[in-house]
Amino acid sequence: MDSCASALEFNERLFQLTKDLADASLVVERLECHWGHFGSWLIEVSLKDRCDAYGSALLEGQYDVLGPSVLRCSWDGRDRKISLSKASPNVPLSGPTGYTELESKVLNNFEKSITFSRAAILEWSATLG
Repeated sequence: MDSCASALEFNERLFQLTKDLADASLVVERLECHWGHFGSWLIEVSLKDRCDAYGSALLEGQYDVLGPSVLRCSWDGRDRKISLSKASPNVPLSGPTGYTELESKVLNNFEKSITFSRAAILEWSATLG
């Protein structure tokens, strides 16, 4: 496979993950795709209802409202390591600042990192929901 096709397939697979998460009422707040760095990637997600409530509060001038909870999944393609971290509580008018690692493990390949992350994100969202 040539580089263009490989990079396209990599990005399409991550885009599919974002679509799957949106279908589960999860907001992908951040997505980084690093095909040229061993296929590494990072995604941060929040619950749709909490993002909507936070956005509405800000539009109404309620600037002291805490932001939604955020979960970060990152895949280090070189070390083949997936890490899950939750953000510290978002202070008003700020994004995530500090993260606490929840789990980290070595997986065989990129596809397993996607499958593992999807399941972990859905499990996390169920605990908040």
